[in-house]
Amino acid sequence: MVATIHCPNCGYESPLFGQFCSKCGQPLTAKCRVCGEDNLSDAKFCRNCGAELAPATFGLFLDRAMKVGSPEYLAEVQRRTNSDAEYLQMAKNENESYTMIMEADPKHGVLSSVIIGYQAKEGKIVDIWSGKRLTTFMIFGPYGVWVDILRGKLGPRKAFFMHNLKVRGNFLKTLSKSRNDSVIRWLKILQSIPTAFEGDYAQFNITG
Repeated sequence: MVATIHCPNCGYESPLFGQFCSKCGQPLTAKCRVCGEDNLSDAKFCRNCGAELAPATFGLFLDRAMKVGSPEYLAEVQRRTNSDAEYLQMAKNENESYTMIMEADPKHGVLSSVIIGYQAKEGKIVDIWSGKRLTTFMIFGPYGVWVDILRGKLGPRKAFFMHNLKVRGNFLKTLSKSRNDSVIRWLKILQSIPTAFEGDYAQFNITG
């Protein structure tokens, strides 16, 4: 029988010595910033030096930028979203699924589109993935527009009104005040994640 480790994010039992969950991509180790030892992701104290492992340091990638759309990025989006009480209160009636497409921009070094999807249930992200699936809403636009939104230079409502972003689904619902307030809060969560962009947009990487 293969020894396994319980993923703290999705509950899947992954092989014991893997660094990431086989199902959701969540890092399964917590690096100690005192001695550098890798610990189990739910450990409170380092097994090598005894130093306390603060929740903010959990995971191998939280001290450097994660590529937007990568498995570790998606796992961190889910973790931070589902642990933010203010956002969950705002989005408690959110039970939709979304696909967001950051369209390729070869002229600026982005050779392929980045496609991210997620399913919300009472505000919580219960599933998140890379690639296309059938969802309630599909929001798409140029890679650079998404970068501007993620770094706070462009508001999502303005992006819709200026037709920088397009949506398939109930357009009016995406512009409701309650939805807009929760989106603004969600963007603040995303802006707290160290994020790496592709091509020329790397100059706008988010340090968190």
